[in-house]
Amino acid sequence: MISNIYIYPNEKKDEGLCVTKRAAQILREHGGTLWAEPSYSESALKELCRFAPKEDIIKFADLIITFGGDGTILSAVRDAILIPVLGVNLGRVGFMAELEATEISLLGRVFETDAHIEERMMIDVLLERKGETQTFSALNDACLSATSNSRVVQFELFCDGNHVSHYRADGIIFATPNGSTAYSLSAGGSVCDPGCECICVTPICSHSLINSRPLIFAPERLLTVAGVETRDSDAFITIDGHTTVKLFPADRIKIKRSEKKGKLMRILNRPFHSILYGKF
Repeated sequence: MISNIYIYPNEKKDEGLCVTKRAAQILREHGGTLWAEPSYSESALKELCRFAPKEDIIKFADLIITFGGDGTILSAVRDAILIPVLGVNLGRVGFMAELEATEISLLGRVFETDAHIEERMMIDVLLERKGETQTFSALNDACLSATSNSRVVQFELFCDGNHVSHYRADGIIFATPNGSTAYSLSAGGSVCDPGCECICVTPICSHSLINSRPLIFAPERLLTVAGVETRDSDAFITIDGHTTVKLFPADRIKIKRSEKKGKLMRILNRPFHSILYGKF
């Protein structure tokens, strides 16, 4: 049962919080208790929400509603992985969003029994360096690339310890099915139904006729990148377009299916392929 709702705006996408305010009014009319961070206590939401630090809200919130693009949804998932998220799209495409700004009158459906939660596969990215391991989780993708777009990265790719190929490319993207419609798609990767579980590997401008095509791996596979080299540049791994870590030649990067799941609330019965072609 939905009661406490975390309102998660993006002021760059919603100037003056006009859409967010109207949505909050609708949710209040349906009996929802709305929460927002203290930075919004003097905003257009001041009469509609209760205010508390994010760390406190995520302890009891039943649902997060974001107002922005897919990046805002990714940010919300990163902040509160166990809480379902419903996105109101104020961005350009918004594949993960459930509603457009013109559809906020439908928000009352979050309180109805036929609203449901879709779980989306995530990946863990393990960076091994000098005997220590850092772990990052991604709902969309992890991208290995060089500092400059004019510089190539060389590396080896392994699957379950077996050599797959040597790459010399502008980079490579490891995407979930959820992230297959993001950077991976732009780089020529396959589109996967988000209900699938797999790891999509898309080279970025591979300097080869042999290994320039995208690859799809079963979700239980462990992928490893080793021997990362660049010339006159640095290499980085970027997680969901947010967290970026500099890489060194001795580093090893492992990508595997995460035990975590992204949770998106659905209140409309829109098939994925209808959304895909409708957005384009």
